[in-house]
Amino acid sequence: MFWTHANLQYSLIGEDCYQISSSVSRLISFAESNFPQCDNNFHRQFAFLSHDATVKFLRPMLASYYGSVDAAKLPALNWLDSVGSFETLARCTRNGGAPPSKPSGIKVKGLPNWYAKYCKSDRFFDMKLRATEFYTEFMGGIRCAVNARHHFQVFHHSDYGRLGEADEFRFLVPYCNDCHCAITARGPNVPSSIPEAVKQWI
Repeated sequence: MFWTHANLQYSLIGEDCYQISSSVSRLISFAESNFPQCDNNFHRQFAFLSHDATVKFLRPMLASYYGSVDAAKLPALNWLDSVGSFETLARCTRNGGAPPSKPSGIKVKGLPNWYAKYCKSDRFFDMKLRATEFYTEFMGGIRCAVNARHHFQVFHHSDYGRLGEADEFRFLVPYCNDCHCAITARGPNVPSSIPEAVKQWI
């Protein structure tokens, strides 16, 4: 399993394979009984990262990108937090590729004036530059965080509580426009009142 150890079935002919449950409901039940203090979203994340077909698909990519599956666990969880549960992602991509620009039934709220001004400030330009340098140095490049096959087009604040702070650039996540729209529609929303740390920059 992604979280513990998969049973490795050695093969005389062909590739070795990992023996992991293919039943999502069984994996969710396992997570609920072993992690009762965690919420339902965690149980769904556990099932996603432990599911047989998913692990077989993700293991080579994660090991190649992060060096090992263990090193990939936290980034993978952060990615799931940003896109919602695996079923949310499946619903978004079921009808061909990228999530829709405007998910049906969800109305995207307008941005507060202070946030729009801040995003045009020299300070935010500097944060974007530092984030770009960070991803280039430590990730070997910059692509959409939801789907690496999509080109990077826009940064998204993953934590509005860090706006105006010295480490704000660490909370800028790269997306393509379509994935960014889907993430923004699901929330959380930009706070309506300007944070104290931002006032000095606009």
